[in-house]
Amino acid sequence: MIIIHSRINLKFVTFLMLQVLYSSVFGQGQNNLLGSLIATEYAFAASAADIGTHDAFFAYIADDGILFRPNPVNGKEYLENSGSSNGILSWYPTYATVSRKGDFGFTTGPWELKEKESNNTLYGNYCTVWEKKTDGDWEFVIDFGTKNDKPQTMPARLKSSLNYSANPINNVINKKVDQVELLELDKQLNSNTSAKYLSSESRFLRDGFFPIIGSQNITAYITRNEIFCCFKPAGGKISLSKDFGFTYGIRENSDPKKNSKEQFNYVHVWKKEGNKWILLTDVIKKIGK
Repeated sequence: MIIIHSRINLKFVTFLMLQVLYSSVFGQGQNNLLGSLIATEYAFAASAADIGTHDAFFAYIADDGILFRPNPVNGKEYLENSGSSNGILSWYPTYATVSRKGDFGFTTGPWELKEKESNNTLYGNYCTVWEKKTDGDWEFVIDFGTKNDKPQTMPARLKSSLNYSANPINNVINKKVDQVELLELDKQLNSNTSAKYLSSESRFLRDGFFPIIGSQNITAYITRNEIFCCFKPAGGKISLSKDFGFTYGIRENSDPKKNSKEQFNYVHVWKKEGNKWILLTDVIKKIGK
């Protein structure tokens, strides 16, 4: 009996050691992927200062990447047919995350635009979703943002290391993964139901407001500022591991008292925690503004 128990204990200890080793390796892989994304974001911002915003965006956007000008367009085609931008755009990330398989990532933070002609300076916050190519490089697939007043204090920058290498992913990144689940989430979402999809990591980006972060702050903001709404998704993507993705489309606000409706472009970034989807970011901008 003693020998049997010893064998059982040895198997159990071996299992625990393998679990710890897997968690360590997986954690290191995730940190490396996240680090490479953050380093890419800083390289993107540096290139904008070096070669100009227009050329930097053209260099880093995916062939099917989406920009809002002001409505969603194929960014690559738009940039091919547009001239240089009227100003110097700078930005940096304050938050970033990657999917479990490392094929998608998300960054957000403040931006600043110094206009050439008027000498005005504009401020705001951006939301960018990235996809990893098979050669290990990141390229962004959607970019959206909002405007706000000049911050009194600037939020802390994410730390970056340029030592991260571009690691190719074994999976076929171009494989189509059905994003119907996320599109259905959007269709079910409204001002009354959004609370169950929020977490401490969630953030809302709105014109005229600094980022609203965390479920409590967002719920208070919705109660004070937002009326009934519905979402009409136009598209999106989901990661191979089906734990991360984004959607975009039209948000419609209804005010029964005024018998009026307003339409906004929106971008949602979703991340799965366990079996629950979290609305990581909700960005809207009124159509026509």
